[in-house]
Amino acid sequence: MGTLAQNLSLAAPDASPLQLEQALAAVGGLEWAKKLPEQLETEVGSGRYALPPAQAQQVVLARLVLLDPHTLILNKATSMLDPRVARDLEFSLSAVLLGRTVVAITHRLHTAHDADRVVVVTDGLITEIVSHDDLVAQVASTQPYDTAGSKPKNIEGGALRLLEPHHPDQAV
Repeated sequence: MGTLAQNLSLAAPDASPLQLEQALAAVGGLEWAKKLPEQLETEVGSGRYALPPAQAQQVVLARLVLLDPHTLILNKATSMLDPRVARDLEFSLSAVLLGRTVVAITHRLHTAHDADRVVVVTDGLITEIVSHDDLVAQVASTQPYDTAGSKPKNIEGGALRLLEPHHPDQAV
């Protein structure tokens, strides 16, 4: 698969080592990358240094930072991370995502905390479009969180997190 730097550079072939480090830092991955035997020049992949799922996910998200797209669709972007690390990553990414349109698909209600609107999808149908606070209030009044604390029982299909800083009044 190549080095960690080569994997990151798939998104931006002309990126400098500093830009690669900045992208990893933006998603909370620079600390572990600096601890690799050859840092960004460490060979990763099959038969080499195997990235744990959470680190592999951070590499993918760092590629997004390097791509610098206007619109992103994130499908369970922090699902491989423990909840504390996921929240730290979401906090770091919030600065990177500022000014972009983001559709984030998640099954964790807390992941939608920063969303302008939450679209609840049940059995493939949109059942609600609400603010995160309104949805939390609805869930709290009807059902407690499941034992894992990550998904309310009445949001079986998940939710779409819409973050649209430029057009908060625009219809979905």
